[in-house]
Amino acid sequence: MASSTSHTLIRRLALLTSGFDAAAQAYVIRQDAFENPPQLNYAPHPYSVCVAFVAHVALQICWLQKLYHPWNSPEDSEEGTFVNEDKLPISQGLHGDVQPPWLYPPIQQNPEPARWEFAPLFILGNLCQSGWALAWIHENYLLCRLFLTISAVTQLYAIFSVLHGCKNRGFPQRNILSHLVAKFRAGLAMLLLWKTWGIIDMTPAPSLTQQLNNLSFFLIYAMASGPDPTMGLFLVAVLFSLALGPHQDNGWRQTFSWTGCIVLLVVLVDWAVASRSTRSATTPVEDEDRSQHDYEKDID
Repeated sequence: MASSTSHTLIRRLALLTSGFDAAAQAYVIRQDAFENPPQLNYAPHPYSVCVAFVAHVALQICWLQKLYHPWNSPEDSEEGTFVNEDKLPISQGLHGDVQPPWLYPPIQQNPEPARWEFAPLFILGNLCQSGWALAWIHENYLLCRLFLTISAVTQLYAIFSVLHGCKNRGFPQRNILSHLVAKFRAGLAMLLLWKTWGIIDMTPAPSLTQQLNNLSFFLIYAMASGPDPTMGLFLVAVLFSLALGPHQDNGWRQTFSWTGCIVLLVVLVDWAVASRSTRSATTPVEDEDRSQHDYEKDID
């Protein structure tokens, strides 16, 4: 009963904070489009912000729908359980006769086993992004950076500790929606963080030190989730969005452009090397199974 109550509370908080986050982000987009925007040294392309908002809301809706799936309901955790908690084996009928295999109910596996562990971090991410929107509206840019930093660190923690993203040798095979939500939110936090920095940092052109620091930061952030290229591709999209956005100095446009190209190259090379090593690691096992099969066939 306690587990059911906590799950119900998590569902409601996730839905409530997602709605508030979407409303706050939509208001910021409307304000930037129809009112006089603040003076920016550089900023992401306006259309990319709208596309990111729509994609983020769509991912959240898909993720929230899974929270209400019977897989995640404590009452449905054991198949064949009735109100009096008596169990009926799935291999027997109502009168004790054994059912043929083709009449067995299909076994459905939960593709998102870490969903409940990720849910509190999902809620915290919604609160951080909503806080950024409110701080942006009131032009409190120091608070904007604080909220976005917390959001980015939270999503990295979710990818590492909850979803175990570093163990993936490519695209994740389980908790796919949770991975996408966490990594997309981390990329969105970077997009909004650099948008905020565009107001604070009014230097006419980036120095060589700034460019190298910028490249190092994005490379470390892109490689944080292991060989899975999803995070890196999201960050490449952020960099190209910044390169295509408005600028006061062309130096920032060039910096974001070549940084995005280098990050994209590194991510693709890392993904290709990891995929190749994975295939080479599984080849001996497949050869051994094939040899064993041929040996048994010769004996027969």
